[in-house]
Amino acid sequence: MKGEPPFDMQTERDKGDWGDPSWRAISADATSDDVVVNHLHIDTSYIEQDLNVALPLTRLHELAAAGIVGDVAPTHYSIMGFQGADPSHLENLSAPEIALSMKKDAVDLALLAPV
Repeated sequence: MKGEPPFDMQTERDKGDWGDPSWRAISADATSDDVVVNHLHIDTSYIEQDLNVALPLTRLHELAAAGIVGDVAPTHYSIMGFQGADPSHLENLSAPEIALSMKKDAVDLALLAPV
């Protein structure tokens, strides 16, 4: 979300085999105007124009409105997919933190949108 610290891409540039293992919360009502996209390996202009390219929140809200899925969780999450040689921080710290937050929101289904 704009105003939040971006993912650390400089260390990845410097080390080459490291990816920021932290995570970011994204509001369920976020739009492309609300989100900053940081990625070294893809053209982010498509996501900047339409957030649904990477995070299909509009489609998810449409499915909920049509009764195809239940409520949309208030918070969604972003991580860097590239984790380099050591994904242990993501596995042992970030993922459990995200899971705890999802549990507090009574999430019973997670959809992954890989970019």
